[in-house]
Amino acid sequence: AVVSTQSTGDFVRSWGIGSEGASVISFMGAAIIFGLNIGPTIGGLITITCGWKYYFVINGLQYLLLFLLYMIFIPSQPTQSRFMSEKEKELFRAKEVAVKLAAEKVAAQRQSDNKIKESSLCFAL
Repeated sequence: AVVSTQSTGDFVRSWGIGSEGASVISFMGAAIIFGLNIGPTIGGLITITCGWKYYFVINGLQYLLLFLLYMIFIPSQPTQSRFMSEKEKELFRAKEVAVKLAAEKVAAQRQSDNKIKESSLCFAL
């Protein structure tokens, strides 16, 4: 797998068609809340039974394992996933084209607006 340079928001938006991105965000939020609630409890149990040093070892191994699983199973783009059907991948390809066209349209509009501002500045001087 290739390490993505996308921000988390861009990554989440790239995995959603329409409002499905909100479902991904909700799932990620639920996982964070679960971790924040259960983490101190498990950490306390490890500290009491094994000692505080083992807490850091177990925590480090846990994050290493999660990182490796993420790199193996989660592709950087939805169209590269192994668990989606070709129809779903085609929907994401269409979304990518639509987003690209919209970005080009916005860039052209900004360029046009800048030219108008520049010409009005020349007349003002």
